Amino acid sequence: MAEGHAATTENGAKRIGLRWLALVGLMLAWGVLTMPVLVQEVWRGEAFRMADGRFVSSVQGDQEQYHRMVIEQFSAELPRPDLRNYASATGPGYHLMMAVVDRLTGNRAILQLLNALIGAGLVLALWWALSARAGLVSGALLALPLACSGYVVSGSVWMTTDNFSWLCVVVVLGLVVMRDFTARRGVLAGVVCAAGVFVRQVHVWPLAAVGFAGLLRSPLARLLPGVFRSEHQEPRSWGMLVWGCAGALLPLLMLGWLVWLWG
Repeated sequence: MAEGHAATTENGAKRIGLRWLALVGLMLAWGVLTMPVLVQEVWRGEAFRMADGRFVSSVQGDQEQYHRMVIEQFSAELPRPDLRNYASATGPGYHLMMAVVDRLTGNRAILQLLNALIGAGLVLALWWALSARAGLVSGALLALPLACSGYVVSGSVWMTTDNFSWLCVVVVLGLVVMRDFTARRGVLAGVVCAAGVFVRQVHVWPLAAVGFAGLLRSPLARLLPGVFRSEHQEPRSWGMLVWGCAGALLPLLMLGWLVWLWG
């Protein structure tokens, strides 16, 4: 018994060590690419440009011409921001969150650091999702290309809605695709998916994964081809289908509210 306890303790310590190794490796890769430019932006207190006045990146241009303007507009209009008329073709969720922080702090550097943390969160969320099936180390290796992606790095340096919306997508898929479906995960995935729609309305599509995951835990799954069935879906119940549909309904309601809001 003592040997078994020692082995369990050793395995637990090894797992913790692997988790920290993967975490440090991912954040190091992301940080090496992100922090030099981010620190320059924060230090200068304004967006730096090329010698001819052009923005150094299209993402930087989006920040200065659209997203920062909307954040400043919402910040000035709080507690009643105009969610109908603002200079962005996306949902207002990201801008509203940043506007609250801007109103509380009045510090642009804090906004940029918060935006960078969202980018880091996207990388870690993908690692969390993949590690459920692939393991800690393999999950980190699979998430590494995202950590080094110019799409994620630029969205971490400059304020855009992309990383936040994709963070919501990855969390939804991590809850209902990479893990066994439960009622709690179904509802949580629906809430996160609705938040993603509030940030970028095009990301309504993960609701299909939420509803389908609930269906796979229901008796209807027996009517599907064998490739969709697994022993992990037992026991099946109609309640799971209800929870899956409830989770899928939340982002639809959010999308409907935005359509109504924008007329």
